Amino acid sequence: MWVFAENLFMGVVLGTISFILVLYYIRAALAGKKFTLRVLPAIEAISDGVDRAVETGRPIFVTTGIKSDIRSGTYSPMVMAGLNIAKYTAVLAAQRGAEIIFLTPTTEGLVPVFDALYKQSAVEAGRPEAYKRENVVYFGPEVMLWAVCAQDIINEKGAAL
Repeated sequence: MWVFAENLFMGVVLGTISFILVLYYIRAALAGKKFTLRVLPAIEAISDGVDRAVETGRPIFVTTGIKSDIRSGTYSPMVMAGLNIAKYTAVLAAQRGAEIIFLTPTTEGLVPVFDALYKQSAVEAGRPEAYKRENVVYFGPEVMLWAVCAQDIINEKGAAL
């Protein structure tokens, strides 16, 4: 019984602290306070990679990785973050005139997601002609097939990955 009461106490304490923090930040935001987010160097490096692709005339390879199943709860947050980064990269590539190739992982359900993301990014950048359906590549459901084909494409010496 004591363990249950102790866990209940910690739950109440953490819930109260969370409630107070949420209330504080909501009120601060409504009052007009601006919060700054830390800039990640890896995100800034994407722009350099796109510029390199434009200079060399080579494509940019984008993938969210091998475990990209958005239907399971395990990898969904990471896949969504990867899709946002892929969209950012695709918009930059379309704006600057670089070719981008999406290596779709083993989940066939992501093929239309990548296709729509690519098309939307090209339109958002103001260059709908930059969209090419053949640049969304799907290798099949096998992990090793994906790895071998992705390695083959990477050996084509892309400008950025």
